[in-house]
Amino acid sequence: LLNTQKELIKRSLENHKIQQELLVKKVMETVQEVLQGQVLELQNKFETNMESIEANTVTLQAKCSQFKCDISENISQLDSETEEWSACAARVKGQISNVRQNI
Repeated sequence: LLNTQKELIKRSLENHKIQQELLVKKVMETVQEVLQGQVLELQNKFETNMESIEANTVTLQAKCSQFKCDISENISQLDSETEEWSACAARVKGQISNVRQNI
């Protein structure tokens, strides 16, 4: 009878150990599934952000190119206006000299 009780206790402990191992395995599987889902979600967000960054980079490059063109045009216009003002100033100077000579 004592051996039978010992055997029952031994089997009960083994069953308990097996149940614990199965529970740990199930918890680990659940944790792994949750983590995989989170990793996929983060990968999707990262890819979306990278696409957005790439699109914004293209937009910024286009705007920079346009800005460079605008600046170049403005500089050309300023150069032209400076030449016009210089020519006008030279004419005025010449007229002042003529007026002085006629006085």
